[in-house]
Amino acid sequence: MNTLWAASGGNVGVCESPESGTALDTCFGAPAGRWRDNSVSAVATDGSNVYFAGTGGGLSCPVSGRGTDCTRIMAGPWDGSHVMALAASNGQLWIGQKDGKIYRCPANLPYQARSTKPDECVLLDDAVNRPVSSLLLANDTLYAGLGTYKKEALLWSCLPNSPNRCQDLDHPGNKTVLSLAAGGGYLWAGLDGGGPLWRCDLDREGCDDWAQGGPILSVSYDGRGMLYTFIETTLSPSTYGAVLACSTAEKNTCSTVLRNAYAPTMVAAAADRVYASTCDKRPLYVGSPPRSLYVEPTPYSRSTRDDWCQAVLLHVPAEGPLGVGGIDVRVKPGPVPGRAYRRASSTARVTVDGRHGVSVTRTIRLRNGLPTLEQFDLLDPGRYRVTLRTAGVTRHRTVRVRAGQTGAVTLRCPAHG
Repeated sequence: MNTLWAASGGNVGVCESPESGTALDTCFGAPAGRWRDNSVSAVATDGSNVYFAGTGGGLSCPVSGRGTDCTRIMAGPWDGSHVMALAASNGQLWIGQKDGKIYRCPANLPYQARSTKPDECVLLDDAVNRPVSSLLLANDTLYAGLGTYKKEALLWSCLPNSPNRCQDLDHPGNKTVLSLAAGGGYLWAGLDGGGPLWRCDLDREGCDDWAQGGPILSVSYDGRGMLYTFIETTLSPSTYGAVLACSTAEKNTCSTVLRNAYAPTMVAAAADRVYASTCDKRPLYVGSPPRSLYVEPTPYSRSTRDDWCQAVLLHVPAEGPLGVGGIDVRVKPGPVPGRAYRRASSTARVTVDGRHGVSVTRTIRLRNGLPTLEQFDLLDPGRYRVTLRTAGVTRHRTVRVRAGQTGAVTLRCPAHG
């Protein structure tokens, strides 16, 4: 069963089958639990449990329990800081703090009130006073969006189980990386300031502007070629915002889903719905479909501002959280004898095409008789066509991508040799 999880202040709630009309009349009438000595600031799931973190430790809620049997766990904050971001997988939590530290902890440590990390937790890396505003775990890589320190923010790529192995992917200048999403063959980053939404090809150095407008408070991917962003607008001295639906296949093609949202916070995407949290009289909204919706979406009618103002949101599909996979493409050219090697094509183009307009092309260098491996990550589950083109020769293979797995395909270039 699909579930939509929300937390605001110390309130935690869950909505079963949030895509149904009945849910609009019954969901979030009251919290499933009240966590009075804590204020939630981050949420994540590993598919079995939903985890919340805040000012007073963490909370672990089995998805099957629908919010009724949550237990308190260790999930920061430590050293006088604040938790800003969370990621989860295989019984582990990654905790991002305002002081720039990223911790990895077992997800089932019983809660204890303490000011320093427990021995079971590891300091994965320290961004040195750059707040860890966002975390994302995909294809066995932990991505971290960092805030500014001395007017410089960072986008990191980290080995999730190896301390001090984070590397810079890009430098957004004085714009904090507020939110991250993965899918369609790319990493997506929402930036502070005037935006923009970034598209990052992991095979290249740096990211490209994909859509303008911001600050982008939250970005979420629906697994079907559509990104949703919650941006701030400047309609008045008060903070308002809008939810935009942006194609992953076409640049600068965003349409408005929600307008004039007071005190915007977070957007969470499902396969055919988008959910947003604000501080309006009815602060939880649902909208569908993305392309044709240009009016105010319907609020969850029983939700109240007092309980769910600026809630953090997480949608968990019945089959588990949306995940990405990858393809390892091995290109094997034949040997080129003698002087003919100098006249042979030294490069080839590899293209991976799939549903929802996914098309990723890379140029590789061919070596005489030696194989070359090219990795295509952050792909949505489904069937893909891999095409190799070189020296007037084209080769095709089809491969299926599964969430959390990396498939492999080999393409030969007999005409090269």
